[in-house]
Amino acid sequence: MIETITHVLTGLPSIFWLATAFLLIAVLWRTHGFWEQILLVGRLLVRGSRRSPVTSPLDETELRRRVRIGDCDPNLHMTNSRYLVIADEARFDLLIRAGFGSGLRKGLRTLVGTTCVRYRRDLPLFKRYTIRTRLLAWDDKWIYIESRFMRDGRTAVHLVSKSMPMGPDGKVTPAALLKDLFGESSVPPSPPLPENARILLRDSDPLLSPD
Repeated sequence: MIETITHVLTGLPSIFWLATAFLLIAVLWRTHGFWEQILLVGRLLVRGSRRSPVTSPLDETELRRRVRIGDCDPNLHMTNSRYLVIADEARFDLLIRAGFGSGLRKGLRTLVGTTCVRYRRDLPLFKRYTIRTRLLAWDDKWIYIESRFMRDGRTAVHLVSKSMPMGPDGKVTPAALLKDLFGESSVPPSPPLPENARILLRDSDPLLSPD
């Protein structure tokens, strides 16, 4: 049976293999964002076990990166949308180092409700930068996370997002999520949301569509 299949495959014309390769490349290209996210989570899960853990809800994490050609627009600096993708990675890094990997296996996830970005300085091709990420505050529904893209010790981009924890049966309160990650005795009361973050999020509300 195997010999028959091998004989059939080797007898196919070269144009068949070229068409198959083209189709495969086209499918991968159209779905590259999905596979990028899958590989990102897998990489962070593996790497998280080798990095210092996040032991408090208010710990700050750092990721060090260099701007690659795939991050850039034709002006050869990081394109606006790329900051959102990398901020996703920074938030995953924070949560996974806090122990969220076990939560993923139980069906927990977080859904971003709002992201506000302030662009201040660009990041040109090959420039080194650091993303500093921390949990700012939480309430009965949302967790508020800040990411700062730092260039030469100064803020290049300031990004604030609010995310809703979700489980297999629906919404999970932020307090329950944090207690699952850090233990009930290790979760302090939420600090007040900083004024600059509150203003960023508040100013986005009038932009919401009525439906």
